[in-house]
Amino acid sequence: MTRRTHTDNLDESRQEFPDDWTGELLFPGIVHCVRARIARNLAGIPFPDRLSADGRRSVRDSLFRHVAESGDARWKTQSIEALEPDDRLRLQEESLVTPDLLKREEGIGLMVFSPDRRLGRRTKRTVDVPVASAMVNEEDHLRFQCVIPGGDLSLAWQIAFEMESALDGAVAEYAYDATYGYLTSCPSNLGTGLRVGMMMQLTGLWLSGDLDAALRGLDRLGLEARGIHGEDSQDAPGAIYQISNAETLGEPEEDILFRVSDLLRELARQEEDARVRLAEGNPRVLEDFVLRSVAIGRSARILSVDEAVSLHAAGVFGLEMGLLGIPDMPTPFGRMRPFCLPATTRLELGRPDMSDDELSALRADRIRALFELFATAST
Repeated sequence: MTRRTHTDNLDESRQEFPDDWTGELLFPGIVHCVRARIARNLAGIPFPDRLSADGRRSVRDSLFRHVAESGDARWKTQSIEALEPDDRLRLQEESLVTPDLLKREEGIGLMVFSPDRRLGRRTKRTVDVPVASAMVNEEDHLRFQCVIPGGDLSLAWQIAFEMESALDGAVAEYAYDATYGYLTSCPSNLGTGLRVGMMMQLTGLWLSGDLDAALRGLDRLGLEARGIHGEDSQDAPGAIYQISNAETLGEPEEDILFRVSDLLRELARQEEDARVRLAEGNPRVLEDFVLRSVAIGRSARILSVDEAVSLHAAGVFGLEMGLLGIPDMPTPFGRMRPFCLPATTRLELGRPDMSDDELSALRADRIRALFELFATAST
């Protein structure tokens, strides 16, 4: 495997990158966001699972020190093990870290990155990058990840590689084999170490009974679907799935990007077709699902996070299908997320002692307030 050069990957003049195609969709809310993740390990150092707590601390502190000495102001480093439990959990709720990282009690860290916004010039739009970070000592020494709204996989990929290349050579020397590519703890990440994918809402396929067949088809084509809570999660409240390539070996980064983008575009079209078929052939199924969800949302007094996610997704679906209306929405509906995630809510309200029962009640209050804004277009 030929080692990639970063200048090739970040060359904005290249026109073959697949653009954000969500503007072609009848229902752009099918695609919530895109994610790119790159796994890297340091040359000559055992993987984190083979290191002691002192060994992981040594890796983390060395990376932090080299970043500070490099003078690269794009990075901000954070040791996690000394944080209070809610501060740690909030990082997970903001998708900056994974549950697997937080399972380690010692020797873990986070490096938050401010990407070069010039990468966004190709899209001729302001780039909103809610997550651009590197986890230190999760499954691999470094896990670079970028999450952005919309469907521009190539932009997320470029930002992830901007992070990776910012450390390569100057701060870190990555473990690499001329035959196998970049060496990783999990064999499924061997090679490029690149996973790219989307979070997609597949309510139409679910209501039409075609979702299982669509997901099996993805599996045969080398993609895997996970629930909204990420790796090892099977539940998909709101029919929302994270879908990405399953393996990274033997395929150049550009080919992974093109293949995944093409397959997910086809999946989005299947979802659109399912919605149109339901609207034309079985509208009562749509109306029953949406209006039943509205009735629950307006009546619920306690809700779990997953229940709130499911109701919120049903509301988005009802708006897109023209069954619901909402006046004078001050912000994009997709960002009105009244899920009351535990750590985030306790910290924002200054209520560290807020109980789970109180959170469930507050979550229901906020869902009720949101759903009271809905007006039914037809029944």
